[in-house]
Amino acid sequence: MAVIFVPDREGDISDIRWKNAFERHLPNLSFFQWPIQKKAPEIKYAIVWKPPEKIWRFLPNLEAVFVLGAGVDSVLQGGRIPNEVRIVRIVDGGMARPMSFYALHACLFFQGGFQKYRENQLSGMWKVFDYSPPEKWPVGVMGVGVIGHQVANTLLENGFPVIGWARTKKINRKYKVFTGKEELNLFLSNLKILINVLPYTKWTRGILNSKTLCQVPRGSFLINIGRGEAIVENDLVAAIECEHIQGAFLDVFLNEPLPSDHPFFHNKSIFITPHIAAPTFVEEAIEQIISNINLMNSGQNPIGLVDKQQGY
Repeated sequence: MAVIFVPDREGDISDIRWKNAFERHLPNLSFFQWPIQKKAPEIKYAIVWKPPEKIWRFLPNLEAVFVLGAGVDSVLQGGRIPNEVRIVRIVDGGMARPMSFYALHACLFFQGGFQKYRENQLSGMWKVFDYSPPEKWPVGVMGVGVIGHQVANTLLENGFPVIGWARTKKINRKYKVFTGKEELNLFLSNLKILINVLPYTKWTRGILNSKTLCQVPRGSFLINIGRGEAIVENDLVAAIECEHIQGAFLDVFLNEPLPSDHPFFHNKSIFITPHIAAPTFVEEAIEQIISNINLMNSGQNPIGLVDKQQGY
């Protein structure tokens, strides 16, 4: 029985940490690292982020894939993975806290008027704007699972009114959660800042388009830390050019790395970061995956098991 680690890039410095952890905690499990040159029937588990499509034909007896992130679209896309293989995602893995800080920073950036102060600086202008406290900046969080819930709570703790939206009903929240397509427009019409934390699924692809962006009040702001596929990029540019959306803070994109000639780079109202809001902490990820392998070896379901139909 064996596990294979598929690094996100060649020479990933975390490779040795994974190998050492498995040798220490699961000494009876052989450890492979991609690439391999022939089929390896002894491999039952794979640890991946964005695996090459050809990998599955080398793993005829694969039982489970552990995805190093909250989103599993990199594995589900293309339909190449065998149906019987279970997909397990990292549940938080230390990502929620830095993502909530990123969202808070972006909200404070817009609420504090720093976008306008930056523009004035570049124009050589000294002007003070009236202060508007967080209490007057209602924030809507799309996707209130583990990460989105912490984002919402962090904003509440810092004085922002918060509402949430989810595809399915959520309970035990300190904020109102709108549910399903029926309540999406009502959710969008009651915010000043919209934060997307949704995973990528067939239902969320392009969910932020010309129609939905028009539902937010004029002059609102957008923050995306979920998936780039959620936004129709040309529609966002158009909404910003007509000043319906006043500004956007984006960490994820349809194509990454973002091409240097992409219009986002040259739009003064769009602020971009290179997918850095959600680092996966290696030690926490290792601990979760080893625990889940032990659960599966004892006949139990792993924590973070993905519903392939739902996409999360």
